[in-house]
Amino acid sequence: MDPQPLSLERKVALLTGADFWTLRPEPAVGLRAIVVSDGPAGVRGRTWDERDTSANVPSPTALAATWDQRRVERIGRLLAAEARRKGVDVLLAPTVNLHRTPYGGRHFECLSEDPLLSGRIGAAYVRGVQSQGVAATVKHFVANDSESERLTVDVVADERTLRELYLAPFETIVREGGVWAVMAAYNGVNGHPMTESPMLRDILQREWGFDGLTMTDWFAGRSLATARAGLDLIMPGPNGPWGEQLVAAVRAGEVPESTVDDKVERLLRLAGRVGALAEVHTRLRAPRAGSYLVGASGLGRFVLNVGGVTVADEHLTLPPGADFVEGIMRPPQVLAPVALAAGEEAELLVRYLPGDGAPPETVTFQLNVERDSDDDAELAEAVAAAADADVAVVVVGTTEEVESEGFDRTGLALPGRQDELVRRVAAANPRTVVVVNSGAPVLLPWVEEVAAVVLAWFPGQEFGNALGDVLTGAVEPGGRLPVTWPAGEDDLPSTTPVEGVLRYDEGLAVGYRAGRAPLFAFGHGLGYTTWEYLAAEATTGGVSVRLRNSGGRPGREIVQVYASRPDSAVERPPHWLVGWAVVSAEPGAEATVDVTFAPRAFHHWAEGAWRTESGTFLLNIGPSSAELPLTVPTAVD
Repeated sequence: MDPQPLSLERKVALLTGADFWTLRPEPAVGLRAIVVSDGPAGVRGRTWDERDTSANVPSPTALAATWDQRRVERIGRLLAAEARRKGVDVLLAPTVNLHRTPYGGRHFECLSEDPLLSGRIGAAYVRGVQSQGVAATVKHFVANDSESERLTVDVVADERTLRELYLAPFETIVREGGVWAVMAAYNGVNGHPMTESPMLRDILQREWGFDGLTMTDWFAGRSLATARAGLDLIMPGPNGPWGEQLVAAVRAGEVPESTVDDKVERLLRLAGRVGALAEVHTRLRAPRAGSYLVGASGLGRFVLNVGGVTVADEHLTLPPGADFVEGIMRPPQVLAPVALAAGEEAELLVRYLPGDGAPPETVTFQLNVERDSDDDAELAEAVAAAADADVAVVVVGTTEEVESEGFDRTGLALPGRQDELVRRVAAANPRTVVVVNSGAPVLLPWVEEVAAVVLAWFPGQEFGNALGDVLTGAVEPGGRLPVTWPAGEDDLPSTTPVEGVLRYDEGLAVGYRAGRAPLFAFGHGLGYTTWEYLAAEATTGGVSVRLRNSGGRPGREIVQVYASRPDSAVERPPHWLVGWAVVSAEPGAEATVDVTFAPRAFHHWAEGAWRTESGTFLLNIGPSSAELPLTVPTAVD
């Protein structure tokens, strides 16, 4: 679509949103209003209305824990159907900032600590959404990996760390996922606010060939200088730093009009892709009323089945079977709903919260009710019930008071008296299964005292049904850790800026790449069967692995391949993920699976370019980053 028929003023007007969730229409070019909406785990829509609920799918971390690109594509298609049902054209997801440290408050919205896993799962999510004519928006470009001072913090990282870790998932999603929109982050990187960063044009557009639209995070566009970078859209509207100032800058020769034309062309290209131009129709028909709920229920349940991670089952407690379930008790809660009848009174404590993530001049309040309860009595009741049970199941976790946008975590301990609850129940019943519902690691000081631990990752609306499937043995918990689960809080990267600067001094030593002994390793997970790794052979661009289901049940395994380079002249992590494959087999059956490597599996960044150290690399193969029973050499030129 050629923007030339429009006046400069009308072209510039298109480059700032009409309101919080809508872009401006332009009848002269057949452009209707484009609607955007948040939602990595659902689609909010334009309004906050409890009468129009949203399907709540598992969190992005849960999606990454499946290690299953096909299933994640299906989630993307489901979210696209939800978007169309709500009149949404652009989904503001996925978030692919890395789990650099478990202190990051928003990690439940991100995928993984590993750039390859984040990139491939994120690309699958994007392909699923966009296959239905809804745009995905990968965010937040780049290094918005924590929330402290996020509006102004300057992240300082060396070029190799940026290229090999933090830029890598974005590159995969641009090149392999073909994403249609990118959101620039609030933070700065190496002295440049990301909305003004040369990386938007030099790396994203020119080097990677991104032809889509780049927008600001909300209220992140603060200057006319952003128009000279690769930024195309200021959100939200109707006000912003461009408008008359950008028109004047073009008239004065300070900004070429061709720069404005390029931005408008990108916006119109997005409009064509989502069916917002008069001559282009969306590829997805509106779903039938209520039809999305069927898909959300079944698929959400399945994702937890294959994304829930059993990290410990020392006494082979799982699965206990459906016959063991006699009752359910809930632990004391931090938050609880309150219903008032007509004429009743309630005393509310209103507490002011720091508005780190809020726009200027907005005050954020949290309303909660302090209810009367007797935690000691409830704990005693839980212990008594556990003592009489064959198997005790305790569900613990975090809440939005612990993990949320706008702030980072101050510690990794479970809130309240949940650790006490677990210990007392486990003392009463040695067959205690603990289900941890959090978006990022928490401390598990009682892990040696319980029979089994299952990680759920904020699994969405089908949590109860899917957990029942896993605990009764109807399905195997097939997930594997997308993060390293630390043993403690020593030596973890900080999220606290010093004088406005957050230094990534750890470089590449993030998560399993740091070589620290974890509580549970990246990639770890237990199913209801066992696997024997038999042999491996290097192939062109990959490796062929033969393994056998040595247990008594059908099972699912994630075959993981990590590269290493002994005696390297280049400083490297001990090993790094280069590929994986999902395999299923019946008891006693053998399977052969081919793992294809990432394009830059053996490359490193040095002196402004991707380079290869020729020689012999080792391919280390197994079920986790810490259990790699097979090793084969491969030559790299």
